[in-house]
Amino acid sequence: MKHSCFFILLLVVTSCASGPSQDEINNADYGIGVSVNKCINIAKSFISNRLKDPPSARFSEVDCYQGWESSVPLAGVKITYGYRFVGYVNAKNSFGGYTGYTQFTGVVRDDGFGPRVIRWCMVSPTDEYNLCIPQMVN
Repeated sequence: MKHSCFFILLLVVTSCASGPSQDEINNADYGIGVSVNKCINIAKSFISNRLKDPPSARFSEVDCYQGWESSVPLAGVKITYGYRFVGYVNAKNSFGGYTGYTQFTGVVRDDGFGPRVIRWCMVSPTDEYNLCIPQMVN
């Protein structure tokens, strides 16, 4: 039953998500350019600050490139253009043990006030389905 409910929920969420057309991608506003190193540093700092023990964060396979994240209408999230970051992080939990690497993703964008994370998502290490609902940053 648990798997059936999850499958139905996943079907509803993914059927409502939509990506941009090639024309929209080519004409999108990605904001002011952000270097790969700057984007990665911003992403690591942002993700670290959301962990129980930020100094314990260990990162793996972190990358950043000009891109987009699709819309998720059920979560009220629109297509987001900027510099997309992806990677994995491992950090200590409340008991002082490492929990294992978990995936994160997001978008860094500079609209003239300096580059910052405007959207992010991190898979919970306890979520067996690896479902991630994106969050916008004000």
